[in-house]
Amino acid sequence: MKFCRVCGRACGRFPSCLGLKSYYGVRAWKVEYETRYHVLIECEKIKHIWDNAPFDFKGRASHSLILEWMVVECDKWGRDQRCSFAIALYYIWEAKNESMAKSVQEHPTTLKWVKPREPFIKLNVDVALKDNGEGSAGGVFRDHEGLCVGAFSSKIPAMRDIALMEAMGMKKDIDVVQEGGITHLIVETDAKLVVDMLHSTCTHVSKLSATYRSILEVCMQFRDCEIRWILRTCNGSADCMAKVALSFSCNMTWPNSVPI
Repeated sequence: MKFCRVCGRACGRFPSCLGLKSYYGVRAWKVEYETRYHVLIECEKIKHIWDNAPFDFKGRASHSLILEWMVVECDKWGRDQRCSFAIALYYIWEAKNESMAKSVQEHPTTLKWVKPREPFIKLNVDVALKDNGEGSAGGVFRDHEGLCVGAFSSKIPAMRDIALMEAMGMKKDIDVVQEGGITHLIVETDAKLVVDMLHSTCTHVSKLSATYRSILEVCMQFRDCEIRWILRTCNGSADCMAKVALSFSCNMTWPNSVPI
């Protein structure tokens, strides 16, 4: 079971407690950070594990996401190769988490929400779900002084794909910012898979991929725009907004504050 959980986390399907990196910022259309794929597969420090494995894992060079690699090649692997893959991921993940835990203890400020630099507005976004699968997105906008300058909520239909719902929630929130005339934007979310996909080179045809492309197109209309992954502990305001929005019957916008 623990090997299954690690595979899920490596693919971005389940959140990890610490994540592979406590905080980093990236351009919306440019890869500038250590992705999960790099940390677990491509990193020079662990490359020898895959090169010296008793099975052929050379196909990893053709992919940029673990989930993509598994979808394309896993059916071709035998039972023993799948087990070897899962076990290798598990021990690499455990070693990385141990290193990450030490880093967090040395730098506790990385577990706090950080004000954006002027003239940026920071948008924190999250999605909450009802038992029937329907969801809502919540967004909170704050300036360089940490003051809330607006909030937004929107309804999201049930889709049976949390990554797609997270992406749609982000797209709606960014649209609100763009319509409001903001020129410098930082977007933060704890949806790791969404951020990974936005910085990947995947071009497959799907509704999910189309949503990602539409997000990048909107981001390019800003003078400067960054999309970042953060820990859930740093995204509490958006999480609260999304949960409150579950009780709303329509999209809501608060131009100067959050709902009280």
